[in-house]
Amino acid sequence: MDGSTVSAADAYRPPGREGQRDERMTETTVSPLGFEELYQADWRKVVALGWSLTGSRSVGEELAQDAFLDAYRRWSHVGRLEAPGAWVRRAVANRAVSHRRRLRVAASGAGAAPPPAEPPRSPTSRCPISTARW
Repeated sequence: MDGSTVSAADAYRPPGREGQRDERMTETTVSPLGFEELYQADWRKVVALGWSLTGSRSVGEELAQDAFLDAYRRWSHVGRLEAPGAWVRRAVANRAVSHRRRLRVAASGAGAAPPPAEPPRSPTSRCPISTARW
């Protein structure tokens, strides 16, 4: 394989599996659809996906922004995939799952820091006037 192609399977292959191929994935050259075109064509669909998975338009937009930012940063790989839009949609779906997990953990109180302990009080600290000097 030359440096101009990458399979979808190679884009995020787990460590230790570099030489193995997944025959379900196909190799392709850099997508004729540039990042700007992908963004313009898929933005609304990706936001709608995030919105439907989270129930919140604002969260859906945030997930879409994060996914497109990751795609932009990794465009040298993502742009060579057969369907870069599918990569972005999968990234939104993964982020929606993480968002739900964070909400569940926050609702259960797990992971929250315990309230700060009060310092032990001495018998004279109960009445501040008794220790005051006049």
